[in-house]
Amino acid sequence: MPLVNKIKSKKIYLDTNIYLDYLLNRKNRYGKDIGSIAFTIFNRALACEFEIVLSSWTSEELIKTIEPDKFMFLIQMLKAKNKLHLVKCEQNDIEQAKKLSEHYHDPLHAILAKKGNAEFVITRDLSGFECSKSIIKAYLPEQI
Repeated sequence: MPLVNKIKSKKIYLDTNIYLDYLLNRKNRYGKDIGSIAFTIFNRALACEFEIVLSSWTSEELIKTIEPDKFMFLIQMLKAKNKLHLVKCEQNDIEQAKKLSEHYHDPLHAILAKKGNAEFVITRDLSGFECSKSIIKAYLPEQI
């Protein structure tokens, strides 16, 4: 049974790597297609299964990494279906994340997910969210 049926979530937060998996059509180090798995998450949101919380932190990370047009096309599709909720990253969020770990990027995503009222985070790096598991749960895309 899919995890979404158990949690009955309305809002989810996607770690930056999920966007990159889809937008760059990535494969993992074993050659497995993880781009299509990430696509499924976005497709399910567009089909009204759940809504996506996007932080300004994630947006900034993505714009540094990929062509902005690719990212903006995806964002516009989600906005058009009213499936996107934005949350702003503020300095106090960063300070709180740094208290959790010197490698604060994943804890920052957890803090922003909670701030955006997401039920859980979807990521490719569960270990990065270990120090913030008391804030919000993290799952692999295959688990939902």
